[in-house]
Amino acid sequence: MRHSVFLASLASLALAAFVPAQGAMLPAPDTFPQPAEGHGAPGRLVEGAEQWLVEFRTRSFDLSALRAARERGASAADVAAIVRSYEQSATRDRAAFTAAVEKLGGRVYENYWIVNWSAIEIAFENVAAVRGLDGVARLTPNRYSYPAIKTATNGANHNSDAVNALGYKGKGIATAIMDTGLDSNSGTTGRAHRTFYEEGDLTKRNRMLANVQVGTELADNTHPHGTGVAGIAAGGNWGTAAADNGHAPVADIVGYSISNNPGGGSDAATMTKAWQSILADAVKHGIKTANNSYSGWSDPLDVTQQALDQCAITGDIMIIVAGGNAASSTLYSQSCANGIAVGAVNANSHTMASFSSRGPLNGDTQRFYPDIAACGVRTVMPQNDNENTNWTADGTSMAAPQVCGAATLLRSAVTTLTAEETKAILLATAQDISTQNSSFDRNAYGMGLLRDDSAMTLAQSSSGWGRATVDSTATTWQRPFPVQAGKTYRAVATWMRQVVTSKAWSDLNVEVLMGSTVLASSKTPRNLYEVAIFKAPATGSVLFRVTGVTMENNKQTFGWAFTEGSGPPLQSEYTKYGTGCPGAAQGCTVGFTNNWTQTLAAGSTTATEIAFMEFSHPVLNVCRADFYMSAKSSPVTVTVRLREYDTTAGAPGKVLGSGTVSVGTSAAMYSVPFSPMVRIEDNVLFFLTIDNTDKLNLPVSSTGTDSYHYDYRNGTWTFGTPAKWQYRVWSDNGLQIPVLSSKDTPGIGKTMQIELASARPSAPAVLVLGFSDTSWGAINLPFTYATGCQLLASGEVMIGLATSAGGTASVPLTLPNSNSLVGLRFYNQFLVVDPVNALGLVASNAGMGLVGDI
Repeated sequence: MRHSVFLASLASLALAAFVPAQGAMLPAPDTFPQPAEGHGAPGRLVEGAEQWLVEFRTRSFDLSALRAARERGASAADVAAIVRSYEQSATRDRAAFTAAVEKLGGRVYENYWIVNWSAIEIAFENVAAVRGLDGVARLTPNRYSYPAIKTATNGANHNSDAVNALGYKGKGIATAIMDTGLDSNSGTTGRAHRTFYEEGDLTKRNRMLANVQVGTELADNTHPHGTGVAGIAAGGNWGTAAADNGHAPVADIVGYSISNNPGGGSDAATMTKAWQSILADAVKHGIKTANNSYSGWSDPLDVTQQALDQCAITGDIMIIVAGGNAASSTLYSQSCANGIAVGAVNANSHTMASFSSRGPLNGDTQRFYPDIAACGVRTVMPQNDNENTNWTADGTSMAAPQVCGAATLLRSAVTTLTAEETKAILLATAQDISTQNSSFDRNAYGMGLLRDDSAMTLAQSSSGWGRATVDSTATTWQRPFPVQAGKTYRAVATWMRQVVTSKAWSDLNVEVLMGSTVLASSKTPRNLYEVAIFKAPATGSVLFRVTGVTMENNKQTFGWAFTEGSGPPLQSEYTKYGTGCPGAAQGCTVGFTNNWTQTLAAGSTTATEIAFMEFSHPVLNVCRADFYMSAKSSPVTVTVRLREYDTTAGAPGKVLGSGTVSVGTSAAMYSVPFSPMVRIEDNVLFFLTIDNTDKLNLPVSSTGTDSYHYDYRNGTWTFGTPAKWQYRVWSDNGLQIPVLSSKDTPGIGKTMQIELASARPSAPAVLVLGFSDTSWGAINLPFTYATGCQLLASGEVMIGLATSAGGTASVPLTLPNSNSLVGLRFYNQFLVVDPVNALGLVASNAGMGLVGDI
């Protein structure tokens, strides 16, 4: 069974198709010009009125019911009922307000329930009266917000206009648009849409080299998404008042239509085939960049992501994807490990679009996501089958092709650039937008806002970028660069995963040193790039160093870039390192239960083995499993196994431990001990399996909650129908390795919580905190004080505490709001009293904090 289907089942979600990642279609800006400053947009329901938005101080409901419904996996019908109740409550709460507005000659045309706001139309002279109504907190005018293409490409934003003016327009290479298809026969013209001609000039060349049908819909289909995306990346001016050239208006364009229905929906098989087609056509068409503005799968081992990454590394293609439009979720964002994922911002203000997906990437909490940001709100694009109008939409769908177009310009202007070098240049020259987005971090906007102009300037300087390799023999590459005091610089390394069937890609670190002092470093463990940003403390020379921490196949090639750049306030960081050591055994006790009622409902199967899926548990040392069941006709020997999850097959895999039990014809508890115990790490997905299930009255409870399982028939595991499976698993709560973690980072003026878990219950402990991970006085670190136990951090500060009955603790660290602390690094580690060695202490892993402005 495919891994993506398993994940969808796990989340109780069924996606019939993956659709383009655009947001709602909105009116074109040339149709609705901005109202005068201080006024709302013209009313549509009340003559002479303006549109205003009204916020209220209180309301009678909150959204906890909806949140609870989502958390328990409620049905769509249940959620719809909750939403209807919210709609009714909002109308009821604002009835008096509505009457008051109508008395003033206005009208309420929307009562929102998602926020405590209403939208009204009111004469401007009555705005003050509305502001004074009971319960009103504030009013704001309803105004249009958009970048048209003219806005996105100008000097205040990506500034491809300036790059085009220098003669760089994408000539000589092609970009692949994997989308809903292109308008190759526009309306009744009998030719391609004007945007596909060089700079929109019908007397010049049609640059659409091919429009390939990959999905079931014709490549020239009715959905505007593909033509719009192509217009942003490389379209020509199509002649309306709001039209403009895209980033690379002379580049060739190759369309790959993955539409399987009129709405543009596609699937994994079609997308995989499209990546294969792009790779096959790369040499023939000169494809150097590719854009896919679709939702997808965050698992890098999904077939679509393996195909994408293979296309990138084998074809040397700079691939760009939309980061997703799910706000705080990246569940359906594409992994795109070997490419660039793009978030969306508003033009001019460069504030994050509310819909733009924010990381970390689903399934990989240490991987920052997206990688860069671009304009993607109210974007004006060419409308398929009608050259006299525009298509306007929001979405990371619109942000991604901005970056694709910029990459096309770079690789056209400097034909020796590789995909890794192109990515390094784009990240090195991104404009810092952290100040405009103070409530977010790089998991919203990546390394900043795309700048075509700065990227082209760096690309023209061959001394500022390049390609290098580290390997098991020469693990370090370094190069000196001159700097000037007070200026901000960026040092970037980017690489691709080589083995697309593995998540264990290379990990490289970047450091910048002045003498022996480390000015900046970037050591993210899961991103396939590092960006070190620093302000030079003095004029002189710095050393840009790249170190291979782990390397696929003992070798990793990377692209690098170094430039004066845009620096944010220093971003605080907190990362974990090292490993702890286990405590003493405490005896076998119940770890968790599943519908343990000791009642038996009717349940039988033709499957010969059943695998019960378990996840989201703390560390387990499994010592026993119990089932309530019986044999059908005569006693049968049942083997109980613990299996790991096979990520390749997307099904139960390797056996971790097993035991047998004879099951009689009477319903009873049947127990299986595991000796030796089987250790299951924190939050690891695993399976508990029983065989000879076709001979059993299955362990199904008459009451409880349905849970997931796999059936084994004829040599194949398949996903089964959920049932109320009844079993319990015992664990030795000792032998635990204490785990240090934190969801926070140490920004000045903030409090971060340092968490301890999996420790000995109700035991004294201490948080060791210091300023070195290499020495503590005369002691060199790490220091081994018992077998398997190491001190990893210096202990200038010791904070005493006690663990809870569950073996957890939390220590708050409050940092003063002092700029003198910015740049300070500290290290910490928990030590817990546990009688397992001569010192009676076990250690956790350690953490490193970098104090930042934010």
